[in-house]
Formats: sequence, structure tokens, C-alpha cells
Amino acid sequence: MRVPSNALAPVDTSWFDANPESYLERDDFQEFQKISSVDLRDLFAEDISILQKAQEKIVSQSKIFNEIRNEHSGYGPPFLYYTHNFCFGEELSNHNVGLDKLVLAMNQGDSLRRRHLALSHAILPNVIQEIARENGRAIRLKNLGSGVGLDVINAVRNTDGCVKTAWQCDTNQTAVKMGRTITDLLEKENEIPKSVINYTPESFLSFGKNVDLVILVGVICGLNDRAAFTTLRLAYRMLRGGANCGFLFK
Repeated sequence: MRVPSNALAPVDTSWFDANPESYLERDDFQEFQKISSVDLRDLFAEDISILQKAQEKIVSQSKIFNEIRNEHSGYGPPFLYYTHNFCFGEELSNHNVGLDKLVLAMNQGDSLRRRHLALSHAILPNVIQEIARENGRAIRLKNLGSGVGLDVINAVRNTDGCVKTAWQCDTNQTAVKMGRTITDLLEKENEIPKSVINYTPESFLSFGKNVDLVILVGVICGLNDRAAFTTLRLAYRMLRGGANCGFLFK
């Protein structure tokens, strides 16, 4: 099964485009301009050279924006938001820590971090325990497009043996390597059971093991309807079947 090549849904910026000056006058936008030394009006200048210069000046100072530009299969920016630790991410010779701290404190970033905490410590553990209780055994799960997979690592820590096997699937080798390093350390410190969390550097479209729970966090939200339907249909086929299996997706 193949996901359409035009799978990504366009980002809606109409909220900003309708009245940009009202946003640029806000205190948070003004503070961003002051710390970055960039006039944000340059970011929608008709002159491409002005626009690119402004973009480069911001990206060269910010690990978060640099990770967004580099893509890193989507794992980089969330990992920085979750950990608030700037030792992660590509090194920058001109790193402006004040700018990144400002970005981390913005509502969007705070919302992302709170979502991660809710998933790790409440939503995922509750779903895992419910399915394990109904099945009368520890479950197997897949985290598709996992990145480093901190949400599942923390969920395993908080479910008292309800997970038999967790496969973290991602095509990004750096994310998989980092996830394995974190998992190995937690196993050595007896924070998580050994050999439960496994990483596979494969696309979830080709990873064939059947499980009791499929997790797609940050996968569906950026897809158009057709691609999302195709992905969900494939994920459904990975489930063992019956009423005691489930999805958790965003």
C-alpha cells in the first residue's frame, strides 16, 4: 500500500495573513524581534533576498528553528521542547540561547510539551493498562513514526509490566540511535524492564508485526485526508483484531 506523494496538507496561515500588523504589534512579537535583531516584516517581503536573509539570521541563532529547517524526520524540535536541553540538536556557532528560551516559552511550545507530559504520564499509561486488563495479559504495541520515542519510554515506566514488547519505528537513524542510548541507560538503572522497548529503523508502512495497540502521534495531523485514510487502514491491519485492540493517534 502506497501513501500518495502529495500526502502533506498545506499549512493554514490565513489567520496571520488577514491582519499581520495586529500580530506584529504584540509584545511577544516585539520581544522576538528585539532578541533576534530581525525585523519580522522582512519574513514576508516581496524581495526574496531580503526574506532569505531574515530567515537565515533567525535560523543561524536558534537550534529549534535550525532543526525545523533540517527536518530530521520531525523528531528534532519536539525533542528539544520535551527536554528543554540545548545540548541536543546540531551545534551552532552563533547560538542565541535567549532566543531559544523565548521560543520554548511561547504558547505553542508550551502546549507541545504539556501534550507530551499528558501522553507519557496519563493517556498512554491508561490506554495500555485498560487493554492489558481486558486481554488479561501484557500487550504488544507499535509506535509508528516514533522519533526518539520518549512518550512510550515513559509510558512503559508507568504501567507496571503491562507492556510485553514495544516497537519504536522510525526511518531516521539519528533518532533511533538516540532512543536506543536512552533506553539502554534506563535499563541499566532498572528504570524500565530489559528487552521490552525495541527500535527498528524502518518505515511503519513496511513493518509487519501484529500488535494490540498502534500509536501514531504527530503522524496523522500533517496529512491530507486521502493519505491519513491510507495510513490508518494500514495501521488497522497491524492490529491482532477484536474489540480489545486500539489506536492512539493525533
